[in-house]
Amino acid sequence: MKPSRGQRIFNVFNYLLMGLLALTMLLPVLYILQLTLSGHPDPSFRLWPRQLTIDNYRFVLEQGLILRPLWNSIFLSVTATVFSLCMTSILAFALADPGLPGRRFFNFLVVLTIMINLGFLPKYLLVRDLKLMNTYLSIILVGGINSFNLILMRNYFQSIPRELFDSARIDGASERTVLISIVLPLSLPVMATIFLFYFVDNWNEYFRIILYITDRSKHTLQVVLRSMIILDEDMGADSANKVLLDNIKYTTVIVALIPIMILYPFLQRYFTKGILLGSVKG
Repeated sequence: MKPSRGQRIFNVFNYLLMGLLALTMLLPVLYILQLTLSGHPDPSFRLWPRQLTIDNYRFVLEQGLILRPLWNSIFLSVTATVFSLCMTSILAFALADPGLPGRRFFNFLVVLTIMINLGFLPKYLLVRDLKLMNTYLSIILVGGINSFNLILMRNYFQSIPRELFDSARIDGASERTVLISIVLPLSLPVMATIFLFYFVDNWNEYFRIILYITDRSKHTLQVVLRSMIILDEDMGADSANKVLLDNIKYTTVIVALIPIMILYPFLQRYFTKGILLGSVKG
């Protein structure tokens, strides 16, 4: 059908609005990127670097300022994401089964955790009593399952025809086989979406790391960046080292963005489908 005049006007307005919103997100990244590639200390707004150089990246790599935190971030994010995805899919599969005894009660408990948040103190006491302080297990186990992600995955599992499960069980398949061989292959969109949610959350995590981990050798990139910002504030605007610290800080920001920018294009095509089906089904 040929779009009407009102629809064409709406589409033009919609594209302009989305373009402006995209620019508000893209321009700060481009500004910081050109600062990291600029050999001139002038911080005025521009999108092209002055005196193009990679000295900032070379300095950061040679000094080893972010290599260890970068590895810690990658290791913790990948490990925590895989663990969370496995735990969420197992629990979502159980809660999606209409024959589960007490299913409504367990689903209510999941929703209750979204409405009521007791803060970090009970979690801190639990981690301390379990002697998990200064270990990555304190991050992985405490943030193992996100209730919102669990509900999305449960709703998606409920949209899969139950006849597939029943026929597999008649053929002698165990619940584990049904989950691994039938449910997960059919749930690629929601699995990719939840993977992206968990990975971004774990990559950007810094508060729980500061709370549970005091060993600086185990700190992640986000914690190091936070320390740079606090150090920048403590040094004051007139410090002679401020330009160098800013270059290191901006370079760390760009390095922290790279994994997300690499990962998102591969998962983006599943994102809308996974969110839509996971939020309206069930």
